[in-house]
Amino acid sequence: MRVHIPALSLAALALLAGGCGSQSRARLSDAPSSTAASPSAAAVEVESEPTPAMPSPSDFTLSIRILEKECFGSAGCNLTYRIKPVYTGPDLADDQDLTVTYEVRGGEEEQINSFKMIGTEAEFDAEEFIQTRSAASKLKAKVTDVF
Repeated sequence: MRVHIPALSLAALALLAGGCGSQSRARLSDAPSSTAASPSAAAVEVESEPTPAMPSPSDFTLSIRILEKECFGSAGCNLTYRIKPVYTGPDLADDQDLTVTYEVRGGEEEQINSFKMIGTEAEFDAEEFIQTRSAASKLKAKVTDVF
């Protein structure tokens, strides 16, 4: 499943505009330098390109939508669910490729899974499955890593 995730906050991008988190690239010029120390040295022109923002786990919120629920009394329930990611961090480059790892708690065992993002488009499982100890169990999802 591929879903467009709209960015909700641009405040962090303003912080990055001050030069924090940028890379420099050196390009050699064909013209000789006019410096006194080395008249034959080539001039170096430095261009600064902003590095795409690298989101942190706190830039994401995940909600869970229960698609199916089958309970067996005191034996617990089988749940089919889907995550719904929301990105609230700085703007991402359209071609920025990320893997977002998350964990789901509330089942008999915690589950760890991941989804891919390219720009603001996320691709994740349409359905996931978990077993709970009771019908009252609530599932919670949290992003743990972004790379």
